Amino acid sequence: MTPPQYESVSGKYEITASDSPYESIELGASGDYIVTSKGYSSYIASAKQTFIFKSAPASRATTSGNLTYGTYTQVSEGTFNLEGFGTIQLKAGDNGEIESIAISVDGATTEYTTEKAETMGDDNKTNSLCRTWRVVKTHDKGYDPYEGDYDITFTPADDPESLAEIMFSKSGTFLQTYSDGDMEAFSWSWKDKGKGVIQAGGFVDGEGSFTVTFSDGKLYMHESYKAGDSWEEITVELEEKK
Repeated sequence: MTPPQYESVSGKYEITASDSPYESIELGASGDYIVTSKGYSSYIASAKQTFIFKSAPASRATTSGNLTYGTYTQVSEGTFNLEGFGTIQLKAGDNGEIESIAISVDGATTEYTTEKAETMGDDNKTNSLCRTWRVVKTHDKGYDPYEGDYDITFTPADDPESLAEIMFSKSGTFLQTYSDGDMEAFSWSWKDKGKGVIQAGGFVDGEGSFTVTFSDGKLYMHESYKAGDSWEEITVELEEKK
């Protein structure tokens, strides 16, 4: 797949200043940004889950309170306009590394020290994955002793709590947004790159893994779950956000 528009400037900047109300600002490769407020990482560390694509609405709503997500454009070298938030300017030190970030919100500018998070390698599979994706449809099938067998397919327009968009970054961010505007973000890493297995952070031991495959420019995410007589399999079909 061809590199996304902002591949060369993408990255996550972790703010180290203790007086900052923000934990990090991340510029995604497809032109989407994430701003996390102070306390977000503590929330994620305690919000253990067992199933990725079936998160409870209350969890998403709480998480959304510490997240700002939108699109950005590059104004000039090192300066970006984050729609709905403000502007940021990345400032490098004598060694050429980004050492501070100036954040302008509502006419007020404050500068904080920052460090750029480490990124993953540039292999073909990682490069293809790390961008923003729109959900085309979700196929959910399984068995529950109370409801019996079920097999349904739906789109984000069919369900206000349906998964609508996903962003992966080389800094290890895995963001999900929903049709109703709620969102949540976790970390991700390759559990078995050869087989396309991903492990998401913020989940109980042994859970939170899913498989990704590519076909005709689309991404397919598959997760399965079994407990006693109950089982469920979810496959999400996604296309690249342009």
